[in-house]
Amino acid sequence: MKTSSNDAQVWNLRYKNPGEGVSRGPNRLLINHLHLLPSSGSAVDFAMGLGWNAEILMKRNWDVVGVDVAYQAVKKAKTRVPGLKAFVTDLTRFALLDKKFDLVMNFNYLQRDLFANFEKMLRPRGMIMVESLCVLPAMKLEDRNFSPDHYLEPGELKSLFRDWEILLFIEREHKLNGKPRGKSSLIARLPG
Repeated sequence: MKTSSNDAQVWNLRYKNPGEGVSRGPNRLLINHLHLLPSSGSAVDFAMGLGWNAEILMKRNWDVVGVDVAYQAVKKAKTRVPGLKAFVTDLTRFALLDKKFDLVMNFNYLQRDLFANFEKMLRPRGMIMVESLCVLPAMKLEDRNFSPDHYLEPGELKSLFRDWEILLFIEREHKLNGKPRGKSSLIARLPG
């Protein structure tokens, strides 16, 4: 999946005039599993949006770097969360950061080749939290009108990180714009 300047334009409009499709708070996977994280550390948040996840961690003494394709999101996040290190980037052209992190967060953004780099970004025993849309077998054929680039297959997320210590893996149905969609959630620790 390639991102274009058109994608940045679409997301900038969404964040300039927030409505449907813009997160209004931190991801529930993070909130419900903060107890798995150390009391402080460093994290990177891919496709960070308005910085809700970064804000939660920064209140817990974490150093957070956020990246997003949308200038409007980064600008609003930096205003909302003083001290947030955030920058605009197209993740399809993302160069690895020199810094190593204790946590990589990737919520509601699917770019499979980015996953392969998570190990290189983490300190020993670092963790990932990933959540993305997925296809579920129970979804009706008419509800499968989507690009496969934007949806994981059943079990795909767990399979991608099969060599990691899986702390949590859930696939469940939820509603998106009134239609059933699957959501795949994973928390894993780098082995070693």
